[in-house]
Amino acid sequence: MYHGGMLIPLQERIVIENGKPYFGVLASDLWVDISSTTASEGGVSFSNGKKPEKLLKRIIEMATDEGDIVLDYYLGSGTTAAVAHKLNRRYIGIEQLNYGENDSTVRLQNVILGDDTGISKTVHWQGGGSFIYCELHQINQLWAEQIASVATKKRTMALIAQIMANPTVLSNANKIAQAQGQQAFLKLDLALQKKILLQLLELDDIAITPSGVIQLSQQELKLNQQFYNVLP
Repeated sequence: MYHGGMLIPLQERIVIENGKPYFGVLASDLWVDISSTTASEGGVSFSNGKKPEKLLKRIIEMATDEGDIVLDYYLGSGTTAAVAHKLNRRYIGIEQLNYGENDSTVRLQNVILGDDTGISKTVHWQGGGSFIYCELHQINQLWAEQIASVATKKRTMALIAQIMANPTVLSNANKIAQAQGQQAFLKLDLALQKKILLQLLELDDIAITPSGVIQLSQQELKLNQQFYNVLP
């Protein structure tokens, strides 16, 4: 400290980015040096909320060391995971929505193949590594597909009975039961009946334990056992 200021050796102020030296500045809560233009990063398009890799690099390097675990439970286009991968961090990402060709799994595959966008040149990224991803077991979605395929009102009522009798279904069970017994519901045309049932069925997939209530394949059972650390 000198007269209320801070002396920093010139060598410590030099920052190398994309192979070029720049004068660095002390980190503050105003990061105007980070551009918000990220359309080309990662090989995926994400019009709303896609964050620049440079921003995540700064945050991750400030808060973690190599080998630490980085968690992003709203993964979106996968920026956090992509940057963590390039910075030799372990990571866990959680995302409910499927973005198709712009999904985080696509982006991470691009990273492994040597994606040269974002921070790649700064950290001399050449590709490599691996990741594992899993999908939650679909329960209510399977019922929704059956509702969508129903062709008669008689079949609709039979399907309601099956839904009500199944202990794994997440739904507004009381409202479904009321609909089943109301004459007004019975008089509705088939398309409207199906629409109402779909609205009453909670379509979020849920994580399950291998309790035996749901029939799992051997592969699914082994994966659940590994996840819950209950392998024999």
